[in-house]
Amino acid sequence: ARPAVAATLQRARAAGVHRNSGTMALACALTDASPECFYQPYRDVLPTSVDHLPLFWSAEDISLLAGTPLADEIEDRRGAIEADCDALGLMDPEPRRAFQVAEALVLSRAFDFDEGRKRAMVPFADLLNSNRHTRRHVDFSYEDD
Repeated sequence: ARPAVAATLQRARAAGVHRNSGTMALACALTDASPECFYQPYRDVLPTSVDHLPLFWSAEDISLLAGTPLADEIEDRRGAIEADCDALGLMDPEPRRAFQVAEALVLSRAFDFDEGRKRAMVPFADLLNSNRHTRRHVDFSYEDD
């Protein structure tokens, strides 16, 4: 999956997408449909429905938020994800929806680390990432053999 993700990111950058590449990389990895994919066990525990996330609410539901910052944020985020799909060349509905779902999962679960220079999804630790407005501190470390 890694070479495919790298190639996809290169295409997106060539198309002018220079933001959000950590999120995009993780989303691309999550959309790898190969059962041999390194990330398959993690994908198996992720939700299959994202209809509860504001990005996937109906226009009618979002209209109830008119005049709030959340309504604007949802529209901005939707626009950014649509731009990412366009830059990746995802025009067919099924792969486009798969990427939208994957990016929403990343946005709702990923952690920034290394002073914000890297982004990662950590199985089950993503449960801690439930409110982006709450101050929290999580350190990830490992030892090389």
